[in-house]
Amino acid sequence: MQAYIVIVDTPFVGRTTNTGTVVISGASGAGTLRVWHPNLRARGGAVSRQVTLAATGAAQESFTVQLRANGHAH
Repeated sequence: MQAYIVIVDTPFVGRTTNTGTVVISGASGAGTLRVWHPNLRARGGAVSRQVTLAATGAAQESFTVQLRANGHAH
């Protein structure tokens, strides 16, 4: 059995659907958008970018990531 716990210092979090999308409501202004997955081919299993979100309306960001082929982080 495996379990993953990710602790973040923000109320703006989400978990992707089976299609890989997530909706985060109520965020605006400048910040860092971070994507984490235990098998992500990136340092710490995360990739991030700086974003600026308008106070109203919707915004869309896309990430293309590569996962480790064997499904294990180690």
